[in-house]
Amino acid sequence: MVFLASTFFYFMRLNLGQYANFVHEDTAFLANVGFVSPFLGACAVMGSPFIMQVVGFQWTYMGLLVLQCFLSFTMTLVSGSSTALTVWIFLCGMTEGSTYALILTVTGSIYGPE
Repeated sequence: MVFLASTFFYFMRLNLGQYANFVHEDTAFLANVGFVSPFLGACAVMGSPFIMQVVGFQWTYMGLLVLQCFLSFTMTLVSGSSTALTVWIFLCGMTEGSTYALILTVTGSIYGPE
């Protein structure tokens, strides 16, 4: 489960890039959005532990997985609109960052604190 969640954004980015190239002629737009997305992922890496302290690990991880499922099934719906596509890519980047932050908690609970 951790492996699938951590590779989600990598494969979705490739799929969306290919699919969006069929819909959008402006490749600079896709490159600019793709350039900003890792920054939001880094913000999510720092923000996810704060969310986890407030609502708990299970709710944070479940919310992340539900968001990833939602994003998986809406890729073809958002590609027609530049605004929706931008928000979708930003959310994908944030789920990737959150996954990397939460993996430490998952592996710590599986293998122990050391």
